[in-house]
Amino acid sequence: MNTPHHSDLGATLEQSRSGLRDSHRRSLMRLLFLITGSALVVFACLQILNGFLWVGIGELCASALLFFGVWRLKSTPHLQQWVYAYLVPLFAFFLVIMLLPEASVSAFVWVLMMPVLAYLLLGKKEGMILSAPFMIVGGIIYYIHLGQVGSPHAMIDLLNMVLCGALMLAFIHLYEGRREEAEQRLVDMAQTDALTGLANRSNFQGTLNRTIAECDRSGAGFALVVMDIDHFKLVNDTLGHEAGDYVLKNISRCLTERLRNTDFVGRLGGEEFGLILRDVKPADAFVLMDELRQRIAERDLPYGDARIRVTASFGVAQWPDHGREAEGLLRVADRWLYSGKRAGRNRCFSFTGLTRRGGQTGPHKDGWGVAFYEGKGVRAFHDADASASSRIAEVVQTHPIKSEVAICHIRQANVGDICLANTHPFMRELWGRYWVFAHNGQLSGFRSNPGFYEPVGTTDSEALFCDILNHLRSHCDRNTPTDDIIDRLVTLSKAYASQGVFNLLLSNGDWLFTYCTTKMASITRRAPFGPARLKDADVTVDFESETTPNDIVSVIVTEPLTTDEKWDVYQPGEWRLWKKGEVIRSGVAEPNA
Repeated sequence: MNTPHHSDLGATLEQSRSGLRDSHRRSLMRLLFLITGSALVVFACLQILNGFLWVGIGELCASALLFFGVWRLKSTPHLQQWVYAYLVPLFAFFLVIMLLPEASVSAFVWVLMMPVLAYLLLGKKEGMILSAPFMIVGGIIYYIHLGQVGSPHAMIDLLNMVLCGALMLAFIHLYEGRREEAEQRLVDMAQTDALTGLANRSNFQGTLNRTIAECDRSGAGFALVVMDIDHFKLVNDTLGHEAGDYVLKNISRCLTERLRNTDFVGRLGGEEFGLILRDVKPADAFVLMDELRQRIAERDLPYGDARIRVTASFGVAQWPDHGREAEGLLRVADRWLYSGKRAGRNRCFSFTGLTRRGGQTGPHKDGWGVAFYEGKGVRAFHDADASASSRIAEVVQTHPIKSEVAICHIRQANVGDICLANTHPFMRELWGRYWVFAHNGQLSGFRSNPGFYEPVGTTDSEALFCDILNHLRSHCDRNTPTDDIIDRLVTLSKAYASQGVFNLLLSNGDWLFTYCTTKMASITRRAPFGPARLKDADVTVDFESETTPNDIVSVIVTEPLTTDEKWDVYQPGEWRLWKKGEVIRSGVAEPNA
């Protein structure tokens, strides 16, 4: 998703007290300061020539301050204070000029300039509050200046002044009110999506930038969500664009009905929407989006004789975990959105939910790795960084891989340095196949016997793996029956277990051998599949949408991952041989005497 910079029109007008933006007010104020300062120099000279020395000196001092203001107004953050500092003395000066004994009648016309300047620079409310009292005082001074108003001539002069000032104030007030209403309508049109009534892309971008700035100051977090309606083009192509508009309006109502008052939603374009969820934890954001996904999928929209059902995919990014800038957050959310689409749509992908166990919610922060069997090949990924912060983990999650056997390991270093060479799972070739090994436990001081296979790193786990393969290579060959190989693996595992903790996963791509000494559990899922929730409540997986009715899905882990399923916990010494998701052999090895 492209994220060009948009000027935040709404925020700019909210910060501006008048119809002018602050940048325009700043320019106008500098121009007024320059004109007023120059005029005061001329008037000061005339006042001195007329014998009003103290007035002339005061005007010269005022002009010096105004010229200083021309320079200061370029960058001052206190523009409003400068406006008041200019208008209040200026209006007071108008009154002083009117009070002079030999004041010209024309001096009173400056009263009519008060509402013009006040409304232009301060807006309707503050302009009224400032200008009205000064105009009333100016009217009183003019009345005093006229003296007796019993004559028709004096009464006409007074009424002209009063009516002109009142009409000027009323017309400007009315005009400013209508202008504000018209401007607000234009702002709403510029920031609102005409079809759905939601914020448009520019408005959403501005709100996102403000949210980042506010959270940066307060230390609070938020979640950014990008949502896209799946196969929306099909609705337009089959039922017409009016049907597509009808779907977009209904989806918009669904989003606004479910979200909180503190949340924000906008239409980014086409069938794509953006959501900002304030003060939510990653787990809560995912639960909310998964609920929205289900609500959208369950909606049955009547349209003429047809009934429309759509699904949506979501991508979730958390501030500041996945970026501190708007562009980075949108990129991460986009990545998880399209991960969901590539994995089959109607998905809610959370980067945190997929990787947080490695270094965030658990102590296993010393590297991670995963190996996917694809036929006889293996697609392997390793990183010495914690999976919760690994960029390689992002790559894996944005490229969903179909595999019949996958072995993943998140490391907590016991033996060996934290480095790439010591990250599991380990892989070697034997008899024309790749063998993959992962080990949980500790056999301190273990060294493999010399042989064809040698460890690259310094872990006891890799030394065990090399020892197993050297033993198999010496006592078996490619034609040895699988049962004989498994018998040897059981014997070896039993011997290793006598030296320490030895929880093992070993596969050659055709089968998977597991052995437990302390912790191991498994679960096998078959049709009909249902949803399952991880123990940290961050991820819900709908296995029905991930599989076909003929699939069998088995998961072998150190500890049960979900809270709403029954896991089969291994006994100490128990081993199992898995193939195509099912146990084909098993047993319990008696401990060595």
